[in-house]
Amino acid sequence: MRIAQHTIWIGRPREAVFDYFTDFSKASRWRQYVVSMARVDDRPLGVGSRLRVEMEVMGNRQTFDMELLSLEGPSLWAHRAFQSNFKGHVEYRFETESAGTRVTMTLVA
Repeated sequence: MRIAQHTIWIGRPREAVFDYFTDFSKASRWRQYVVSMARVDDRPLGVGSRLRVEMEVMGNRQTFDMELLSLEGPSLWAHRAFQSNFKGHVEYRFETESAGTRVTMTLVA
C-alpha cells in the first residue's frame, strides 16, 4: 500500500540524475535529513547491497542500515531500512520527461 509519494523534475538526463543519486558522498546535499550515507559491504552495488545512513531529525541523530531491494539503473532503485518505526520500503523511479528527468519517490507499507 502506498503511504506517501513525492515527485520532482530535474533538468538533466536520466543517466546523470541516477549517477548523482548513487554517488553517496553527495547524499547529504539532496536527501533531506541525511548527514552521511556509505556502503557497508564491498561487493558491486546491486540487490542485497547494504548502506549505512546517519540522519538528523529535529536535533536527534539516528544511524541505521538499508538494503537494496531493486536496482535497475538508470530507472529504478528500491530499498528497505532497518528502522524500528518504518517496516515498508522506499522506491525511486527515474523517467525521462521532456529535456529532463522526473524522479518519483514512493513510500510503500
